[in-house]
Amino acid sequence: MFETNNPFDEKQFHSIKARLVAAGGLAYHDFKKTLRPNYPTIAFDIACGWLMIAACTIAGIYIGNMDSTVLKIVLALADAILLGFVVNYLGNFFHEASHYNIAPSKKWNDRLANTFLGILQAQHIQHYRQVHWQHHIHLGTPEDTEHSYFSALNFSFFFESLTGIRAIRIFLYRSNNPGKKLTEKNGATKAQQAGMLLAGVAFHLTVLALAVYFQQYWLAGIWLLGFGTFFPFFGSLRQLLEHRGEWASQATNYHKTPHGKLSRIFSSGVFAATFGSAGFNRHLLHHLEPQISYTNLKALEHFLSNTSIAPQLQQQKTTYWQAFIKLLGK
Repeated sequence: MFETNNPFDEKQFHSIKARLVAAGGLAYHDFKKTLRPNYPTIAFDIACGWLMIAACTIAGIYIGNMDSTVLKIVLALADAILLGFVVNYLGNFFHEASHYNIAPSKKWNDRLANTFLGILQAQHIQHYRQVHWQHHIHLGTPEDTEHSYFSALNFSFFFESLTGIRAIRIFLYRSNNPGKKLTEKNGATKAQQAGMLLAGVAFHLTVLALAVYFQQYWLAGIWLLGFGTFFPFFGSLRQLLEHRGEWASQATNYHKTPHGKLSRIFSSGVFAATFGSAGFNRHLLHHLEPQISYTNLKALEHFLSNTSIAPQLQQQKTTYWQAFIKLLGK
């Protein structure tokens, strides 16, 4: 065992990984060289998300044509929840694109990200990349740009998330805090972000206008709830479960007091693979090696499970439900 308290702290891991060897004698650096993104799988996974958006849209039309108002309300709410869940699923691939992992070239990575993912969030990939990298640099500190985990999993969290208040706060924060310094390149990104904002707004307004034109008012409501309420709720909840510590206190303002670093690995399964899509269910491993594709994280977990730090790795594993229960009210 290496002389370290936590080999899964990023700095600690990078200091010991050169000495990591799997049970069969394969060194970590040699293993890492074998990892390549599986681009057909990535394209398939993103396409599945868009097919589910189409399915939710068709379901919304079908719901609107029902006779029972009570049934309409129940099914419309269910459809909006599913739509928000699916958009969160796709949003995780936008994160993957911020690490240049959805296409072989950086240029096409960003083009595809903006076209199929950024349009949903009205956000340019270069702008998000700038914001997101601060999360990796400042994880666990008040300077973290992605800080949903600063909030306790309590009534206030649910209320602000489900009413859209949290979504507005996040949008305004990311718009006004892209990074520590603005260079000429970053300045150009601000202009691109303005264009992407207009494109995203135009996309959503077009969907809503078509729904209203064809008198599909229930579909319009489902779209507004899915994107405006449940998508930001699922996104904030996912991040909270990934990074909030069991030691965290509602009485502490983590915008001023460091929370401390923590990342988790969640179990496999359909829910974990969709709620934590694009490798978020192995989020700890992503923070250790941000440039490794999510299509390789399972192999990375398997490799580390056969090294001397396997016992500590096992301690980092949980399920989304177990984390939810432990953090509820804390």
